[in-house]
Amino acid sequence: MRRLSTKASLKTAKNELLLPEHYLNQPYARILIPDPKGGFSAEILEFPGCFAEGDTADDAIDNLERAASSWIEVALCQGQEIPPPSASYSYSGRLVLRLPRELHKLAARKADRDRVSLNQCLLTAIATWVGADNLYQRLEDRLLDRIVASNPEAQRRSIKGPLENAAGTTLHSKKKYKPKRKISRLAG
Repeated sequence: MRRLSTKASLKTAKNELLLPEHYLNQPYARILIPDPKGGFSAEILEFPGCFAEGDTADDAIDNLERAASSWIEVALCQGQEIPPPSASYSYSGRLVLRLPRELHKLAARKADRDRVSLNQCLLTAIATWVGADNLYQRLEDRLLDRIVASNPEAQRRSIKGPLENAAGTTLHSKKKYKPKRKISRLAG
């Protein structure tokens, strides 16, 4: 048996003895995402770049387990430490944040204007940022689903491109469609 001289070597030797199944039995965050065009994608959040796809939810999860097993084997062969499941992280609710002075000043002024604490101002900004991911896409998809479900004619024909309302605006643009008009000058 070889002698290990450092903590890093000890961790590497410990990781070499563990099989991927040991890790995959832990509560890693597996995310399943339906694709609007059909099929599913799945990923393990703690394993960067570890994702899979499948025609059904079960296929995507099965493919993800195989991909995760390979991901773990490669990481262990390279001597990398396997990250723990995010469920084992503890979050205290406290966050130390360093800001440039000018940004700190602007945030404090905004909080004063809104008559809230700086903490509440930053909390609102972070919550908005975290929740805004793909908001417009989700809203458009839900609206399209409702329109198709309530309109038999829309179910029969395929809707191409972004939804357009009667004014000619799309949900993702502020530009209005203006038909070209011929302007004739009156001779006077």
